[in-house]
Amino acid sequence: MTITQVITALPAAPNPATDTPTTFSEKAAASVLAQMALPTEINAWRVQANALESNVNAKESNASGFAADALGYKNTAQLAADAAQGYRDNAHDWADAAAASATTIGTTAAFSDANSIAKNAADNSKQVKFNLSAITTGTTRTVTLPNKSGTLAMTDDGGLVFLGEIILGSAAASIDFLNIFSSAYDRYMITGEDLRVVSGTATVRLRFAVGGSVDSTTNSYGANSYSSTLTLNSTSLYLGDTNNAANGGTYFEFIVHDTNSVTNTNKRTRMIGLGTATTGSQFHGAYYRATAAALSGFSIINDGGVNFATGAKVRVYGFKKA
Repeated sequence: MTITQVITALPAAPNPATDTPTTFSEKAAASVLAQMALPTEINAWRVQANALESNVNAKESNASGFAADALGYKNTAQLAADAAQGYRDNAHDWADAAAASATTIGTTAAFSDANSIAKNAADNSKQVKFNLSAITTGTTRTVTLPNKSGTLAMTDDGGLVFLGEIILGSAAASIDFLNIFSSAYDRYMITGEDLRVVSGTATVRLRFAVGGSVDSTTNSYGANSYSSTLTLNSTSLYLGDTNNAANGGTYFEFIVHDTNSVTNTNKRTRMIGLGTATTGSQFHGAYYRATAAALSGFSIINDGGVNFATGAKVRVYGFKKA
């Protein structure tokens, strides 16, 4: 008589370190099902072992030898049963962990953004994770990677960085950025769109600020133009003419250089003034100061004694240092 019952080998165990959540759950489920079937196979195996033991005992010539073999088989079966119980306990723990993960993360998301998703192979303290907090509730955003290798760029890695804007929601006498310059940049681009006045006509002008205060000192500003002559004894820089007509707003774009210097008294600007709908000019200007100081910002005014109209827009950009 022989033992014919076969104890089926367990499938591959799930590995939380390498398996995806889906694969982990599938392996855990398969392992649990396989181990649930083990007791039946083991019991059948033990029945056959016991039958073999009885058969051996009945045979006088080999009674002792077969009895010892049967005992050995019984011990092996017990070890197998104990091991099966251990696997079963592990699979149960893994299944609980997978269920907890699904409850925390959601059934359609693989990872929570509270956790890192990758680590450096040589130094596991170097990790990366995504932050999805800015996404609107109930919204899924798709990130599409191009079919090429390269390095991700951050939003402030470019040469030109947006620093701020003012769009007038109500009429105002000036548009002020008195402290927008900083040591992070030493060259700025300033743009203006549709600067109109509430009545009459006016000249749009600019004054720089030092330490948050506007400088309107006589002889501090000078400029020359390809299309008009400006005084060299000005208290401000000319940006363009404007009025209160729908198409009468001034548009401009200019660059300010060397804003952080505390030794150079000459802060150069270069402006392309788009002017109104019917005029346009290009200017070179400069800000002179008897005592050199870093600029902190600027103020845009008009000489008509009236307010700028609602909708005027001024933006400031900084050129990122290398």
